[in-house]
Amino acid sequence: MSKKEEVKEEITVVPEKGHKALIAVLFIVFTIIVLGVLSIILIPKLAKKPVKDKGNNTYEINSEVKYSELVDLGKNVTLDNANDLVDTSKLGEKSVDVVYVRNNKKEVYTVKINVVDTTKPEIECEDKIELYVGQKVNLEGLGKVTDNSKEEIKPVITGDYKLDTEGEYKVTITAKDSSGNEATKEVTVVVKKVELHNDGYYVYKTEKQWDEFAFKADGTGSYVPWYCPGSGCGGYGEDGKYTIEGDKITLITTTASSEGEISKVNNKYEFTYVSKEELKMNYKGQILTFKWQKEYDK
Repeated sequence: MSKKEEVKEEITVVPEKGHKALIAVLFIVFTIIVLGVLSIILIPKLAKKPVKDKGNNTYEINSEVKYSELVDLGKNVTLDNANDLVDTSKLGEKSVDVVYVRNNKKEVYTVKINVVDTTKPEIECEDKIELYVGQKVNLEGLGKVTDNSKEEIKPVITGDYKLDTEGEYKVTITAKDSSGNEATKEVTVVVKKVELHNDGYYVYKTEKQWDEFAFKADGTGSYVPWYCPGSGCGGYGEDGKYTIEGDKITLITTTASSEGEISKVNNKYEFTYVSKEELKMNYKGQILTFKWQKEYDK
């Protein structure tokens, strides 16, 4: 082949290769543009769900959780049961169906939640409990225990104490639920002795009559209903003996009944000790307060 022919062949080949390359480049550019447009238009629509799980799906037992708290909603989506409460009364994992409305059509989205119990019981009790020697009381019943599980929890009392002996005792109240959550409370139990005035009278006053009770150191007592108080009308008396058990004082008279209103019930008079200066009586459903005074007619 001559030199002239070689040059000619080279000149005719170059344009053919360049054309193919150009087509390839244009095809690639076109493809990129199309894919870009599709990604802008379609991908957000495909990725954006009408309902999305919020993700924080662990709740305490018996807590109030609305269905609206479980999910995030897309545009133009509403919940059919938004304000209804989810059942969280049982421990463990469970599936919850959230009903939502989109384009006037109801659909269901399922959320998995986990119900746990990590909350300690609550012990409601005074820091100091005052009792009286011999008082019949169940210490476990003096403290109220509540728990989010709503189960009945019986408190346990530990510590050394004697309800029949005066003194101050330190005890611990413990409450534990079935999930192992435990609460404790330190309480001081003060056991005191009932002290009555052995002179003067415990008096309940009305406009027409004063009802008066006296208690002596030797265990004897008396009841005197005093008519026309302050004007010297006088009254009748009943004598007997009294006993003390805890904060309860019982006087039983043995002499003839007087004309007092209280004595018309029977000859047994029962009081609750409040303090050395005050006693209470439940009389026909009415609580009467008796105040101590030195003299019976003043």
